[in-house]
Amino acid sequence: MSAKNVPKVLDSSFLEKLLSGVKEPAQRDLLEKQLNISVNTFLGFCHAREDQTKFKDGTVNNVEFDGLKRLAKEACKFKGPIIEIGTLFGYSTMALAIGKTKNKSLYTVDSFTWNPIGITSRRHEELTRKSLCFLTETQNVKIIKNSSTDFYAKYDIESPSLIFIDAAHDYESVKQDIEFGRRVQSNIICGHDYNWPGVKQAVEESFGNMIETIGEIWVWREKS
Repeated sequence: MSAKNVPKVLDSSFLEKLLSGVKEPAQRDLLEKQLNISVNTFLGFCHAREDQTKFKDGTVNNVEFDGLKRLAKEACKFKGPIIEIGTLFGYSTMALAIGKTKNKSLYTVDSFTWNPIGITSRRHEELTRKSLCFLTETQNVKIIKNSSTDFYAKYDIESPSLIFIDAAHDYESVKQDIEFGRRVQSNIICGHDYNWPGVKQAVEESFGNMIETIGEIWVWREKS
């Protein structure tokens, strides 16, 4: 799908809401194309499936999308990259990319071993890379295919400004994600699906009542 001929499938008022805060015309145009191409790609994969599985789990809602944009903007006050654990199809990645500055690195990590619409790992990865192609080519976004455990073991870059956790939702996995964030001294540690029992237990054991919630996103900030 060419960048010059991207079908517009998103309502203009909805796009305006998603892109609120992005003032530079060239960047707004680029991100609008990214959003439309992502939706087109995703719909193409869904319609190719015979059972027409409905996509209802695993991503952020509109309130949470706006919250991620604000958190990414806040992260730009600090040095270090933004790290997302659990790319899925890249919708939350887009929110983080819209909120951050162009020169700030965003690493999004996924092993592509699970998705809610039942496509193969290869197709899942292909869909996500196509959906995020504009961001990876122009907005300093990098998709890292790896398990979170291996990524954590090999991480040797500067302390991140923000880590967003939205991969496995069992207690042990979320606890490991949080421990990584604290070990590398991330300024902001946040994650999705606070309503899941395992997530809630890990978050409350780690941070007590020192968190903010945005929908089902939980947020902890290092005290200055």
